[in-house]
Amino acid sequence: MNQRNAISRTASYFRNPLLWLPIMLLVAATLAFASTKQEHLIFQTGSFAKLDISEMLKITMHFPQVDNDEVRPSIRFTDYHFTEHVESVNADGSANIGITLDSFRTRIELGEGKHREDFFSFNSNSDEDLRTKLHDIRTLPRAQFLGQTLRFTVGTDGQIKHFINLAQFHQNSLGPDAEYEFVHAMLSISDSLRMAQLLEYGFGALAASNEKSFSGPLTATEIPITRTLSAKELHSSSGDSIVVFGTYSNAPTHIDYLEGLSANLDLSQFKGSGNGYAIVKNGEVLRAGYRDTCTMKLQVDIETVPEEIVRSVTSSRSPIQVMRGIVHINNKKEHVGIPKEKPIQTDSAATVIDVR
Repeated sequence: MNQRNAISRTASYFRNPLLWLPIMLLVAATLAFASTKQEHLIFQTGSFAKLDISEMLKITMHFPQVDNDEVRPSIRFTDYHFTEHVESVNADGSANIGITLDSFRTRIELGEGKHREDFFSFNSNSDEDLRTKLHDIRTLPRAQFLGQTLRFTVGTDGQIKHFINLAQFHQNSLGPDAEYEFVHAMLSISDSLRMAQLLEYGFGALAASNEKSFSGPLTATEIPITRTLSAKELHSSSGDSIVVFGTYSNAPTHIDYLEGLSANLDLSQFKGSGNGYAIVKNGEVLRAGYRDTCTMKLQVDIETVPEEIVRSVTSSRSPIQVMRGIVHINNKKEHVGIPKEKPIQTDSAATVIDVR
């Protein structure tokens, strides 16, 4: 009888909508909080991390006089290895970062698949490459940062607010008495837009997830464009995974340089898009990746050349453990050695007098 009464009271409880109201409000509030969760970076002054970035850049140009079967793209692979140091944290949560390029490798391939050709390679850890290839136009634009510390300020949304000393690298490119193409290549790599999209935390994923739609300047090699990102998915697994999609617009109608090609180029029919992800845990971007594709038509003299640019980049960050605190040294035992007299060296030419 008591059991039947308990079941009856339970059933009447679930049938009463007024009793359900507090639970429904609690669930709704929880879901609302989850849907508006703000992802932001948390920086700690003095922390060090190992930052590895891999970039692939493929450029394909379809010249009219070349059959499509004979078209071979130029593909550059570059691996960067940085040491990242949070030098200070500002009042708004942003941080002043210093990154030092410890080493990098780059190689260029012509074509894909079994018919690909190894065109060029450089490894900064190779003494032979440093002696013979460092000042090559295919190396030095990136090698200008080798062993140098680049400083910038990054916000809690992962976007680089401004560079502190990049302008000096830019200015140094103008100093040497080099050929126009060489100087242009140096300026291209040290461009703030190009460096920002290489080093930004999460490739815009955090900014897009917080603002639902995020727009900002970007560059497709040397072509300045506008990137609009939107966050598609946010879920928890091993950290928060943010998936983003981007569309590109506002490409110029004329450029005078494009990844080693220095000429007056008219640009039309530009289209571009991309997608990527970021894994965020405890206020830190652990891994991120992004891939985009841009197509356009270039007017070179009297010829119209369709071109495709594909870029993919991945980054991973792992903390470097450092000792913190004060180290005390206690002198437990002290030993002072007894100096020995140096033996007197007798001159073989001297006259010895025996006084006995």
